[in-house]
Amino acid sequence: EKEDRGIRIIELEDSFQLCTKKEMYEYLIRVAKQPKRYALTDVLLETLSIVAYKQPVTKLEIEKIRGVKS
Repeated sequence: EKEDRGIRIIELEDSFQLCTKKEMYEYLIRVAKQPKRYALTDVLLETLSIVAYKQPVTKLEIEKIRGVKS
């Protein structure tokens, strides 16, 4: 366990778990409370439209329909 890392590995009864250090709690709460903004690009909207219309569809089929690599 390195001191300059924000995560640690703890041992449970029969497994291991990756978790954040206690010192990071306040920072993580602040980050989690910040509103997230997502912008959908034209390319993403086009790809999602193809998926919605043609599903199930593979990546290769999407690329063929769009005429470019996704």
